[in-house]
Amino acid sequence: MTHLIDSTKSWKIRWVNLWHATPARTRSEYWWRCLIAYTIQPPTIALWIALVVTTRALCAFFSLIVARRGIQFTAIMHPFSCSTLDVVDLSDTYKYWSWKNCFLMTDTKGEDREFSPFTLVFFPAYWLPICITSLAYGLKGGWEAAMWSFFTLVGISLVVLIIVLIVFFHLDN
Repeated sequence: MTHLIDSTKSWKIRWVNLWHATPARTRSEYWWRCLIAYTIQPPTIALWIALVVTTRALCAFFSLIVARRGIQFTAIMHPFSCSTLDVVDLSDTYKYWSWKNCFLMTDTKGEDREFSPFTLVFFPAYWLPICITSLAYGLKGGWEAAMWSFFTLVGISLVVLIIVLIVFFHLDN
């Protein structure tokens, strides 16, 4: 078996033995591993990569939508060297969901920002339903309908925001 290993490139040996703890001992065992490595293994690993990258991207997208700090986008692009837990630090869930971790409520130094109802306009979760609804109307009725629905939803939400501001400043005085 040693002359077989010497004549085969190292990356091929690594690929053939990827799902096995020990290297192949005989030619027939190596042949069966090659059969699996070049038929079943590529689509399975491609499916695993797609699943891992999609899961990590959804985790990062959700964290961005709820305005969380500390999202590591490099973990999405490196499925083999990084873990899914590297996307966001969930070791302390209280810290993850605290206001100190929200980029709208604190600056990069961790200092509190003065709260204003205007910050709700910049909250990413505020714009997501508006954009999704506009896109749905756009797919159904064309881009004119999408633009109409977008501006209608923005107008309605601005009216609601103005009412909230009036109530907020009225209660403040």
